[in-house]
Amino acid sequence: MLESVPAWLESPGDTNMDVHIAALSAWTALTAHDYQLAWKFHCKSCQHIKSIGIDRLDTVPAKSFEEESERDVGRYTYWYVVSIDTFFRLFYGKPTVLRWSPNKVRPPLLFRPDNMHPSALHVSISVVWVRYTLLTVEAIGYIDELPPHDRNSCVQKADEACSQMEDLISEWRLEEVMNGKETTDDVRCLLADHISTPSPEMS
Repeated sequence: MLESVPAWLESPGDTNMDVHIAALSAWTALTAHDYQLAWKFHCKSCQHIKSIGIDRLDTVPAKSFEEESERDVGRYTYWYVVSIDTFFRLFYGKPTVLRWSPNKVRPPLLFRPDNMHPSALHVSISVVWVRYTLLTVEAIGYIDELPPHDRNSCVQKADEACSQMEDLISEWRLEEVMNGKETTDDVRCLLADHISTPSPEMS
């Protein structure tokens, strides 16, 4: 079914809906083990993000609370696509397509007008997800700047990043929550995905 959209992949349209469709389709193709098609969808989502300006969303302050709330949707999309980008970089050796730059896109808000009482689970997963992604992005950036064949520094940085991720698991007690009797299966799987840290072989 996914192969029925080659025309859309080549289309020039740039809308928020295009970004969401491309990002969701990339993940759908990944779960279907069609990595070549997933990469095409991912590149398409990155193209839309850059064209629309989501990758520089917070370089100018929002003019109203309404605009700030609207921007938060873009922030979620941006960080989601960045996390997918690190997946392709780490596991399939693809080049980095979407680079994170400080002060250009903030993390999603924990308190929103439509949710002023976020649950502990929502806060935990949101914070850990962004910190995981940022740690990975920083490690990849560091490794990419290393001189060729400097394997020792590469492994050291990868080990450091993995240790920090393990500290996050302990700090936010993710294993304890995952194994809790009251935790539903869907949440358990989500937490297990967070707990599965990358191996030190990040190069």
